[in-house]
Amino acid sequence: VAFADIGDAINRPLRSYSSGMKARLLFAIATSIHPKILMIDEALAVGDKEFRAKSEARIQEVLAQAGTLLMVSHNMNELKRLCTRGIWLEQGVILADGPLEEVIATYTEGK
Repeated sequence: VAFADIGDAINRPLRSYSSGMKARLLFAIATSIHPKILMIDEALAVGDKEFRAKSEARIQEVLAQAGTLLMVSHNMNELKRLCTRGIWLEQGVILADGPLEEVIATYTEGK
């Protein structure tokens, strides 16, 4: 919970948290158990620069322990730092699947 860096707010009801505070807390809990598969849906989009950097380091720790990352993001730089494979989904249809750089190129050309 300390990883979330939400201070005394930890003692308040969850319903009183901002979306950023909730994302921080949920990310901290999800990564504290060293999961085999870590699923992140735009979780890093709400944090400040310092928290995003700390979170990326935590993700690298999970991956180093033979973990798998399933990440939803529109931040191409973030994806390049954390992923090797990409899947472009549009309304439930797979439009591209393969090495991340190829999928990003296809996505960029298609938009």
